[in-house]
Amino acid sequence: MPNPKSYIQTDHIRYFKFIGRVIGKALFEGCLLECYFVRSIYKMLIGQKLNFKDLEDFDNNLYVGLNWCLQPQSDVEALYETFSTTEDYFGKSKVIELVEGGKDIDLTNSNKEFYVERKAYYHLYKSVQQQLDAFLDGFYEIIPKDLISIFTYKELELLISGLPDFKSKLFLIT
Repeated sequence: MPNPKSYIQTDHIRYFKFIGRVIGKALFEGCLLECYFVRSIYKMLIGQKLNFKDLEDFDNNLYVGLNWCLQPQSDVEALYETFSTTEDYFGKSKVIELVEGGKDIDLTNSNKEFYVERKAYYHLYKSVQQQLDAFLDGFYEIIPKDLISIFTYKELELLISGLPDFKSKLFLIT
């Protein structure tokens, strides 16, 4: 998953587009790469909609916390949260609204599903939108979206990375 602070590097968008092309070219040529992405990247590559469960392998702590919010017995109103999140930008805090006017919308038990959906979407996509869009643009220059969309995200992971070679890894450990 891209780092939201990659903008510190002036050419970071060009690098993400280049990496997208490299992954596309390797897939086109049938070369397996020893690189593994989080589930949400594979889903975005095939054009599949992201959901809350995709957070599980990206940020398990956030997933567990948001999953608690979704439980019927959880009273989220005691959290005093709003539809916003705070990001740290090299020592400066910045409030990011998950929806328009989000800092003025309180989290309630009646809107907690929408809150979880927006929070997950922000962390999986919006926080790194420029980087992911550049990566996807580069990838689609080599492999058109309509051709790759026939696969599931699990099949795409196998096409890009193959199966992990645990046998040789175990041999190196012993």
